[in-house]
Amino acid sequence: MIKITATITAILITTVLTAQKDSLQGKPFNRWSVEINAGQNKALKPFTDGYYSANPDKYFNFTGVNHFDAGVRYMLSDRFGLKLDAGYDLIENQKGSGSLPFSTKSYRAGFQGVVNVGHILNFESFTKRFGLLTHGGVQVSRFVVDGGRHEDNGGFMLGLTPQFRLARWCALTGDFTYLGNVRQHLTWDGQLSPAENNLTGGMVHTSLGLTFYLGGKDSHADWYFGGASKASIQQVTELTRENKKRLDDFEKLMDDTDRDGVPDYLDAQNNTPNGVKVDAKGRYIDANGNGTPDELEPRNGRDGRSAEGVLQTVTATPSQMQCASSWRVATSTFSIM
Repeated sequence: MIKITATITAILITTVLTAQKDSLQGKPFNRWSVEINAGQNKALKPFTDGYYSANPDKYFNFTGVNHFDAGVRYMLSDRFGLKLDAGYDLIENQKGSGSLPFSTKSYRAGFQGVVNVGHILNFESFTKRFGLLTHGGVQVSRFVVDGGRHEDNGGFMLGLTPQFRLARWCALTGDFTYLGNVRQHLTWDGQLSPAENNLTGGMVHTSLGLTFYLGGKDSHADWYFGGASKASIQQVTELTRENKKRLDDFEKLMDDTDRDGVPDYLDAQNNTPNGVKVDAKGRYIDANGNGTPDELEPRNGRDGRSAEGVLQTVTATPSQMQCASSWRVATSTFSIM
């Protein structure tokens, strides 16, 4: 028992240190917890004739507190986890049960998987206080009989654990667990088991306890509903509002009044006629600079006509007029000769 106590203590210390490390790694919820429970057991079989742990004539028997267990649990997600625990059971005849007197003890260690049934069944849709876990796995135990005799057993265990959240760091739990041995040679009263019951044994225990959650996050995986704190919700709301405003402003910037493919904020000429070519700044192409887009002029204005088809007047410069006069004089002199 000293070894078991020392092992559990070492595990608890390691759990606390690891939980603090986990709480700094940005995970959305705490994963580690420590569980302590106390209650009563009821050994079911095998028993030697004349021995039993409770009065067989009563449906309900309260034998007092004779079961204790403690463990650590690590949640891989908000739905699934692993659990390592140890337990102690005192099995003896109940006063007034009519059984022959006996007293035996069982020391157990178990390794189990845990399923958060409350999350799977969506309990959070109607309550944030009540939860439900199931657990199951393998167990090994040492069964001790008065006089120093003992045997080592092994088998499985299955259980159901209702929860009630008291605070962010603590929950009240109930537990109902069935424990089955597959190599039990002795009866629960300490006698050699008959051949027909050899290697099998069964026990149930019910308990109440507390679960303490470790870590610095707002919630543990047991009570993490994928939501956020009020402060986080407010931050998300403000960010959403800001992003919507930015999107609205961007949509306004992308307005294209003349539909030339150039947004208004880049368009130097946002009234171009529909269908004409424009440059990168939204200006239509006007090669002759007459104010009419080339696509709307006959032959792109290269015939000397305006967009209305009127002959354009060309005004000569003084130097051009002097050259023309000299050409006429030279031509006249050549004709006389």
